Amino acid sequence: MLRNILEFSTATALSVLLGDGGFFIKEMSVEWARKPRLYLHIAPPSDQEYGDGVHPARVMRCLRIRVQNEELPKFLRWMRRESAQNCLGTIRFLYYPDGKKLFTDDMPARWAGSPEATPPRGSIQGSVPIEIWGTSSLTIITKMDLPPGEQEHLDLAVRCDDGTEAYGWNNESYWSGWKNKKWTLAKGRYIIEVTVRSAGQKAVGRFLLNNDHDRDQFRIEAV
Repeated sequence: MLRNILEFSTATALSVLLGDGGFFIKEMSVEWARKPRLYLHIAPPSDQEYGDGVHPARVMRCLRIRVQNEELPKFLRWMRRESAQNCLGTIRFLYYPDGKKLFTDDMPARWAGSPEATPPRGSIQGSVPIEIWGTSSLTIITKMDLPPGEQEHLDLAVRCDDGTEAYGWNNESYWSGWKNKKWTLAKGRYIIEVTVRSAGQKAVGRFLLNNDHDRDQFRIEAV
């Protein structure tokens, strides 16, 4: 009798433990699946023309990376993947091919869809031009939320007019005539390491920046 009771108690305890364990594993799997999944892709170059005499350049080619928060597979869409909140990007420029750092610091990245870091302009008594600088115009860091299935572009570098040099592009570029000497990229090729962080998630990608030829050949390639 005692042996039967012990066997029954042991079996019952194992059943409870396995049941609770299965529930715990299921819950952990659901939470893991719902976490943001960030992926980095090469975006086509963006060619922009300015003929107003106001902007620092007539023609600018901008290189970008497309950042996507991947949607859940169709069979899992009964639940919803979380948004990637406050995504923050950094760019590390490296020599090609040895991979040594080109600059001491990483460049804080700029989201192409964020407001331009330029002040509103006006005039006093209709004749004296003024610029109104606020904290939103002075910040170097930009952040972006990425809902599931959505994507945003991250600026990397630009090349203007007929110049051979390119420049890393972020909010500081608006304060330096689009050519921030701090991030000068002479003619040649470079490895760029792009990192995007969001609430414990991190996506890292390495790409090749090709500045070997004319502006229309200025591009990002796979390493």
